[in-house]
Amino acid sequence: MPKVLKSNFFWLVFSVSLTLFSFHLFFAWGLMVGTLYSLFFLFRFTRLESALSNREHQFYLTAILLYPPAETLVQWFGINGFIPRDFTLINRLEHFCWATVLVLFFLPFLSGVWRRLNRFQNLVFVVGFTCLLGNINEFLEFFLRIQDSPIDQARFAAFYSDTIYDMMMNLFGSIAGFAILYSLQPKSSELNSVHPR
Repeated sequence: MPKVLKSNFFWLVFSVSLTLFSFHLFFAWGLMVGTLYSLFFLFRFTRLESALSNREHQFYLTAILLYPPAETLVQWFGINGFIPRDFTLINRLEHFCWATVLVLFFLPFLSGVWRRLNRFQNLVFVVGFTCLLGNINEFLEFFLRIQDSPIDQARFAAFYSDTIYDMMMNLFGSIAGFAILYSLQPKSSELNSVHPR
C-alpha cells in the first residue's frame, strides 16, 4: 500500500479540493462528495478502517480514491456539453456504479456487520442498506424535479420512469457490490491478519 494513502494530510487536501470543485459544478454533487469524505474520516478516526483485512483495505482505498474524481469528471463533461446530461446509458451506468461502489465506501461499517450474519442475511442487509440510501436520493431527486415548475403529464411520466430505472440499477449495483464484498472476505486462516496501521 503506498505510504501516501496512509497519510491523513494527503486525504484532507485531496478531499477538500475535490469537494470544493464538486460544489463548483452543482450543490447536490458537492454535498454528496463532502458527505462521502466526512464518512471516510469518521471511519478512519474511529478506527473502523483498521479492522479491515489487507484486501478489503486495498479495495476500500481504491474506491475512495478513484470513484469520486471519475464521477466528478462525468458530471463536468455533462455540464460542459461533451456528453448529453440525460443520455440514458451513461445515467444507468452511473447508478449501477454508484450502488456498487457505495458498498465499498461503507466497507469499514459493513465488514463488522458481515462477520455476525450468514450469507443470505448479508445479502439482504447489504442490498437493503444500499438500496435504502440510493432510493432516498431518488425520492428527493424526483420531488425536486416535480416542484421545479408547472409540470405536464409527459414530463411527469419521464421523471417517474427515470426514477424507477435508477432504483432498478441501484438494486443491480448493490448485488454486484455484495458479490465483490463476498469475494473480499478473508478465509478463516486470514481472519486474524488485519492491515497494520
